[in-house]
Amino acid sequence: MRRLLVCKWDRDFMTLLKKEDIEVYLVVDQYECDHCDVDLSMADVAYKISSFNSLEELMSIVVDLREKKITIDKVVNFIEHGQLGASLLKHFIEKDSNILEKTLTARDKRLMKAVARSVGVTVARSCSVADLDTELSSATAVLGYPFILKPAYGIGAYSTYKIKDHAELNKIVSDLKTNGLPGFLSSQHFIAEEFINGEEFHIDAIWKNGQEIIFSISRYFCPRIGAGNRNLNGSIVLPESQYESLYREAREVCLKISRELDFRNEAVHIEFFIEKNSGKFILSEFATRIAGAAVSDSIEYAKGSSLHQLLLKSLLGDENTLDSLNVKNPPHDTRFVGWCNIIPAVSGKINKMPEKNFFQQYKNIFKIQFLQKEGDLVNVDDPSNWCILIVLGADSEQGIVDTCNQILSDIKFEMIPS
Repeated sequence: MRRLLVCKWDRDFMTLLKKEDIEVYLVVDQYECDHCDVDLSMADVAYKISSFNSLEELMSIVVDLREKKITIDKVVNFIEHGQLGASLLKHFIEKDSNILEKTLTARDKRLMKAVARSVGVTVARSCSVADLDTELSSATAVLGYPFILKPAYGIGAYSTYKIKDHAELNKIVSDLKTNGLPGFLSSQHFIAEEFINGEEFHIDAIWKNGQEIIFSISRYFCPRIGAGNRNLNGSIVLPESQYESLYREAREVCLKISRELDFRNEAVHIEFFIEKNSGKFILSEFATRIAGAAVSDSIEYAKGSSLHQLLLKSLLGDENTLDSLNVKNPPHDTRFVGWCNIIPAVSGKINKMPEKNFFQQYKNIFKIQFLQKEGDLVNVDDPSNWCILIVLGADSEQGIVDTCNQILSDIKFEMIPS
């Protein structure tokens, strides 16, 4: 029996592993336990740690496995805020000497931009901000207004700001000093980067032996930083047959980065802009993990293959063949597929949630996932505060947009305003 050390709670992935008869050693941190409806009973062995930033707790897992003479075949590390800690486990358990540098590059937003520039990929101009008090003035002198300020080790759109002038900058810095960053972020370093006016996209791919086995591009409804406050928050998978030139350019960028970092058997998630005036492809960020929210679900419905399953087969399959990794025919090949976050009209505590059968009145709703429950707090201004995720299809991109807007107009939450 194969054994995996899995560094992230994901119910669908855990179910898949059980079907594949794989022994699962699960590592979860306190943040996941508090927010992700974790079921430790689905693991054969579960390690609960305070944080993936706790070196002692991570090394304790390594030593425990050694003392018990347990051999782990692969470490799967697609938790975003714990990428560095998970890669440390991979370094010691798999004896992977390159994983730490590769993960650092894909985790620190300053370093990933530097590496992208070094291989000829266009990225936004940026400045490292290690101290908000002393280094922002030089950053604004270089970048001007508006600019983007975000944590160097941030996740999603947490604590990410578009700053339009000096007064707004002072207010945001004051708020950061008072309230701090989310608890799962430790580093206080930031990156300031120029604001890109354009459409934002994401690439999701799986690599096996350095070869692409699935490659997908999706367009966000609007740039992630503007997805709060009931603007549509999600994306639409773009068929390659209708976006051939975009796929061609995106693959060229991916190949440059993969050659530099030696992507072999892993998931890749990349975000980029197409600038409005110039039409330039501008890389925003990249990561060696499967994307969150309902990205993987939308790709599965659009292309017929599960990213999680392909990643698993990439990690554990026959090293000499890709025969078992063939992507299936998409089940909805004449439709567009997308996903959207359905949220209340106002922030506050949820007193009563809509029922799941509410969605039956709409066509082509493929999947519904409730990530909040009655009693939970929802901040509608936070683009990464997932509430109800839906995956849906339509005959056009506009059809998906129209359905999502209609649902947001029709749905009723009973809220206690904050």
